[in-house]
Amino acid sequence: MDKLLRKQPTNNADNTLGGGVVDNLQDGIENYADVEEPSTNYNNFANLGAPREREDDEYVPNAILKSNRKTQAPMPMQHFKLFSNGGVLKEASNVTFAKYALLALFIGISVTSFLTQGVLTIKDMVFNSSTVDTQFNSQLATQNSQNNQAPNKVLGNAENSQSEPLGSDDGAVQNGTFTSSNGYDQNQYRLANEASFPRLSSRSYLAADLETGEIILEQNENLVAPIASVTKLMTAVVAEENMDLQKIAIVSRDSYNTYGAQGKLLLGEKIKVYDLMYPLLMESSNDAAEVIADAYDKGNSAFMALMNKKAVELGMNDTYYEDPSGLNPKNVSSIHDLLKLGRYAYQKHPNLYSMTRVRQYAILKHTWFNQNRFLNYDTFLGGKNGFIDEAKKTTVSIFDVTMARGGKRPVVIVLLKSDDREGDAVKIINFLKKNAYYQEMPSAN
Repeated sequence: MDKLLRKQPTNNADNTLGGGVVDNLQDGIENYADVEEPSTNYNNFANLGAPREREDDEYVPNAILKSNRKTQAPMPMQHFKLFSNGGVLKEASNVTFAKYALLALFIGISVTSFLTQGVLTIKDMVFNSSTVDTQFNSQLATQNSQNNQAPNKVLGNAENSQSEPLGSDDGAVQNGTFTSSNGYDQNQYRLANEASFPRLSSRSYLAADLETGEIILEQNENLVAPIASVTKLMTAVVAEENMDLQKIAIVSRDSYNTYGAQGKLLLGEKIKVYDLMYPLLMESSNDAAEVIADAYDKGNSAFMALMNKKAVELGMNDTYYEDPSGLNPKNVSSIHDLLKLGRYAYQKHPNLYSMTRVRQYAILKHTWFNQNRFLNYDTFLGGKNGFIDEAKKTTVSIFDVTMARGGKRPVVIVLLKSDDREGDAVKIINFLKKNAYYQEMPSAN
């Protein structure tokens, strides 16, 4: 085969660039049998085009070089196959879109709410205030002209010191009477919508400002009715003002036999008067009330005389106490009288109201628990509840109430003859939150 490849090209016209190669190969094949060393020639033929070192003077046709030249095609540019990751990209896009949509919705709602509140506030300031003032002035003029109060509800009516001797005005207590010291006129409350006042189960009730004594609303103020265990608020006041609270009291047989399971005092038990104040005000213990009255130096009857004397000093003209516990239905009062007692106790003995908010009190032999359901309300500042069949449900309780205008005010709520004490109190509070306007007005003097 080397001999065949080394043959010089002839002058034959067919020996073109491609034809010469074909002729040479054809001649080599035809003469293959004439070659003396077939195995060697076959190896040479088989290695044709194999990589080897060629001699410098070796002739190789250009066609063969071209056919054996390994030309590499340019590497194609890499393309990103978006379709392979399309699902992931689509999911990410949907999540992002949802986030931005929720953010936009939240911003839209916030802006709309802000603008709405602003518009309503401006409307209320421009229109509602003047309307309420006009309605209130009309009501007040009507009341003054008739010189009479509404039969069911009185709005913005302050206690009159001339018609209610002893304990009518606001301020410090001197010799059992109140003296005005706030520097403001009364009638500082106005109601925006009296007609929306809900129906209550109480036959007689009122709501009044604790500090000024102004009655915001009331019904059936002339009713004198049994007050049940609200009596114990006066029992505690008289005990604090007339007894040594560290004195040791002894549970007598009469006290031990008093009706009621609260307190659970033991016959002959010795206990401090101070400790007895907790079951008295927390659990409304009837036996604790009797033990306190018995522990007075001059006896139980003298203690009852002090309770009635204190009622007279405070101007509680419709009030009478027959026993220190309230079990006796002859313990009677009115909502105006109980307002005076509630305000006096808060101003002179605020610790008593603190005791009514204690949930649990324990000494060596006893643990007492407070069952007052008003403890479930954060705005409850203290008070005393009562119940007997003749009185139904009663209360003198104080709440922090955020008025519709004027901020937060302490309000005394008094209920007599109620079938739903908690429900009635909540209705009054909610009504004040929506409709009561409070404004301090400087005294003309």
